[in-house]
Amino acid sequence: MAARKTKPETSRTDPTKEPAEVEYPRAMLPPEDFLDIEPEFFARLSPNLQAEGDDGKYLGIPEELYEGHPHHECSVTIDADGAWRVTWQPPGKRRARRRARENSSALRLCDLKALLERPFFALSKTRHTPIRYVSPDTRIFVNVDATSSGLATIWDADVLIYLISALRARQKRGDEASASLQVRARDLLTALGRGTGGRHYDLLRMALTRLQDSRVETNVRAGGQPGPAVAFRFIEAWTEDAESGDGRAALTITLPNWIVEAMADGGNFLPIAPAYLRLTGGRARWLYRVARKHAGGNGSAGWSGRMRMLFEKSGADGTFARFAFEMRQLAVANDLPEFALSSQTNARGEEVIHMRLKEPWKRWKDGVRLESDL
Repeated sequence: MAARKTKPETSRTDPTKEPAEVEYPRAMLPPEDFLDIEPEFFARLSPNLQAEGDDGKYLGIPEELYEGHPHHECSVTIDADGAWRVTWQPPGKRRARRRARENSSALRLCDLKALLERPFFALSKTRHTPIRYVSPDTRIFVNVDATSSGLATIWDADVLIYLISALRARQKRGDEASASLQVRARDLLTALGRGTGGRHYDLLRMALTRLQDSRVETNVRAGGQPGPAVAFRFIEAWTEDAESGDGRAALTITLPNWIVEAMADGGNFLPIAPAYLRLTGGRARWLYRVARKHAGGNGSAGWSGRMRMLFEKSGADGTFARFAFEMRQLAVANDLPEFALSSQTNARGEEVIHMRLKEPWKRWKDGVRLESDL
């Protein structure tokens, strides 16, 4: 009997091995922070790992780790369940072309820091009363008024996230900046996790109308600092082009200069977890946005917000008692993407909501370890 052939074993560093994959369930690390990950993390995945980052830079790996060792390609993606996946594989022209197509079609969601931090959007779908906000130091104000269509809601803001993300992607490709974008309505709805039936197109039109009808007056500049007062609408204009005869094929949307001017500085953006789009509650969505702005870069230390300050910062139109109750419920549920929540009392005896990035990740910033348990 002929001896049975056995497949030779290969190591992770063998360039002939099939693609390998490591998954970290529900560990959400923003793309901007990949540049701060400890180099040894990727070195453990593959000694010859070649990892290219969100902006074309290597992910914090010293040159000596990848120079002269182009044996593996690496990609970092996120699936629908909010899990980050690191995949490394042997290079190849066909695979490289396929990967380039996949990367170009995937839209990385991001939003402006100023929109994340201040109360620009209604937290309920039926609010018609205006938003009036003044920061505790009186240096910043936000006023939002609307017509009979109602205020733009925090769910309508998903459309802005998509448009801002599309503008950011075009900017990074080197395209000329423009206030007007042409997008396929179906692509927009799909990217936001919405359906594509007739009712969903109608809801999209209603959201665009509210975004156009809501009039904003503020002195917040794109970087979050106070400046000269300016008035604008979230969407200056939009038109629907019936390319395929069904009236739903394409949209041309014009954004205000307040947003377009922010595109000049890449530091005005923060990535948004795709799982955020699946949050259903208005206050849960708002709390994620606050956590993303204030706790996203603080590592294991996190950030605490006084309950009264959070209430004022939210622009909520209900009572403080109701707001505090709902914040406590969110802390107990503790199911926001990326962030862990807890209700605590500070040294002055004030109730606070503490927010921190969920583990496990090692994160570095300016050579200082922010989180130590991988």
